Amino acid sequence: MKNTKLKRAAAALGLGFLLAATPAAADYDYAARNSEPSSCKIGGKVFAPESASIVIDAQNGSILAGEHIDSLRHPASMTKMMTAALIFDALRDGRLKLDDKITVTISKDMLATRGNSRSTWLYTGEKVTVEEALLAITVASANNVSVMMAEKIAGSEVEFVKLMNEKAKKIGMGKTVFKNSTGLPDKDQVSTARDMAKLALHIYKTYPEYYHIFSAPKAEFGSWRGKRAKHNHNAMAVNNQDIDGLKTGFICDSGYNLAASAVDGKYRAISIVFGGRTPYLRNQQTAKLLQEGLSQIHARATGNSAVATLGLGYIRDDETTDVANLKNRLNDGIIKPPLL
Repeated sequence: MKNTKLKRAAAALGLGFLLAATPAAADYDYAARNSEPSSCKIGGKVFAPESASIVIDAQNGSILAGEHIDSLRHPASMTKMMTAALIFDALRDGRLKLDDKITVTISKDMLATRGNSRSTWLYTGEKVTVEEALLAITVASANNVSVMMAEKIAGSEVEFVKLMNEKAKKIGMGKTVFKNSTGLPDKDQVSTARDMAKLALHIYKTYPEYYHIFSAPKAEFGSWRGKRAKHNHNAMAVNNQDIDGLKTGFICDSGYNLAASAVDGKYRAISIVFGGRTPYLRNQQTAKLLQEGLSQIHARATGNSAVATLGLGYIRDDETTDVANLKNRLNDGIIKPPLL
């Protein structure tokens, strides 16, 4: 399909937003910043993410191992753990129910997530349940759905971010600053391995009734043109029965991030990894941390120094956004309007 035909189709459907330029934020180029690592070169900058990591005992929060645990890093989509926590709070106090249906409307802030393949195709006017939205956020890492739920809860993403930062302080995330609900690039959105571990531990201990959502194999959503599905980006949680969380993340400035949790009998370890150069290396480091953490926990409890063994599972190298391919699919008519 030619661009002119796409424009006519969009105009006929009142979808000028589909072809509008994506609003910029700060000095960041969303398309370039969220392209695959080979394209993460802004002004000659080479893809060289800074690493940080930590593994903690989920029973008491004690630190078992780590490096650069208090160094500032970009959380990327691990940010969505906080977005999910605020949705859990709204469910807890009755402001939302899992089967509540939300009518999709296209806001300016939702539009700003377009051009990133972590956005889920939504149709203006269709209805999405809160449960579907939660799965889209935690499993499919859907940026536009994160903004939609932020607006549902707080009226705007700006107000929702205030709630995110308030909750971060209550949890003790002393170095964390949130600027959006998605983790999309913002030079001032930062956290640390220690702070993210505190958030992961808070989620595990505070919301046991919702924790299983993070390891769901796929998210299905939408009421128009049939259900759409996206598979969980966290291959470790899907393909290893001992690992049941939590959230991946990637932007060029962060590298490949992962918050994970693994259980061995009655013992549980939670790990955070920032700055992996590839999904495989990130997952490999995560497995090493979790194995070390569970071995330490087991040894302290029983005196047995046997090493815990965790498999890596199938590791998909799909944690990036191929913006050029997305545009080609749109121009070729493979992706049809009306969508976001």
